[in-house]
Amino acid sequence: MSKYMFKFGIFKILAITLLISLFYPSSIISAQEMETDEDKQEKIENDIRKIGLSAGYAAQCYQQREDENAVERVAEEALSVAEIILQDFGSTLAFLFSSNAGYGTGISIDFTECNELIGDWEEFVDRLVQQQEEE
Repeated sequence: MSKYMFKFGIFKILAITLLISLFYPSSIISAQEMETDEDKQEKIENDIRKIGLSAGYAAQCYQQREDENAVERVAEEALSVAEIILQDFGSTLAFLFSSNAGYGTGISIDFTECNELIGDWEEFVDRLVQQQEEE
């Protein structure tokens, strides 16, 4: 996986992914059921928190396994995601992602769940790469 894979075009994919998550399922809903702007913003923030934590957990698991190449790869991928968020959504959300990634590297986790935690991060990265290739 190239360290430059996130440099170009991926911001469109991230924006589309976040927008789809806001409006899925796309059924007709009444005005009472419609999300407010605050609700949408909170959902975006929560999604970005989860993605940041996922990067931190994966890095911590790879560190436990003493796989420095994988730790560096996750760090490069996370930095690229932070840059995309900064460009498309601003510094507040980029900081939110970065701080949660850092938090995820430092909190205690159950290392027996590392396969799942690494899988979550890799699934996110794979979806982004796949969407990029489709464009």
